[in-house]
Amino acid sequence: FYREIERFHADPRFDQMVVIVEGTLSDFLLYQPEFTGGKFDYKRRFATKKNDSVNEKKMTTLADLFMLGVSILFCDNATLAARMYGRLIREAIRKKYWRLLELEPPASS
Repeated sequence: FYREIERFHADPRFDQMVVIVEGTLSDFLLYQPEFTGGKFDYKRRFATKKNDSVNEKKMTTLADLFMLGVSILFCDNATLAARMYGRLIREAIRKKYWRLLELEPPASS
């Protein structure tokens, strides 16, 4: 993912990276992935003490992404996430079409 951020920053057509999450911040922090291989016990791994450190790591990752210029938008569900994506694309095209098409910037009014 960090390589994607580097590639994004290297492209002069874009200046704002956004990650849209289909869920709330609480959903993200409480999420415990299901493991189907049976190689270790998630109940033991995600005990309260461990869960706190996992949540701290998640918060650190969010802060790190913010410092790298990546905005994280938490949408409650897939429908809202899709609507937000559509709005972001629309506004980016409307306001920065000249950069996307590698044209000269429009004259200011």
